[in-house]
Amino acid sequence: MRDVKSFFMSGISSIIGILIVSSVAIAAPNFQSTPIILNTADLVPKHLIKGSNYRLAKTVQNDEIINTYQLDTTDGFFFVESTSELLVRINELNALVKMKEVERQAIFKDSLIAGATAPVKLVGNLVTAPN
Repeated sequence: MRDVKSFFMSGISSIIGILIVSSVAIAAPNFQSTPIILNTADLVPKHLIKGSNYRLAKTVQNDEIINTYQLDTTDGFFFVESTSELLVRINELNALVKMKEVERQAIFKDSLIAGATAPVKLVGNLVTAPN
């Protein structure tokens, strides 16, 4: 009988302990640390702070683990978490500039060819169909 009583008492004690710990955790205030504000120039090389299609904000937020950068691009604002991801995004933005440059060169080349061949076609049409 004593064993049964001690078994139930230890079970009840465990349940009461769990309830007390749970209620303390629920009642505890939700603390959030104030973000640390850092200078972008202290973290990123100068030549990467501004490009032809982007600009980094002057400050960086740090939550004691990860830096969060604000990237202002020609397509809008983006938030980038971590310096390594920032370097990837900057490389992508630089690649976009080069792709657009190649596209403009191709359009220019096509229009140059079309402009050069137009008089030849005109003369050819005058010879074959003078009307």
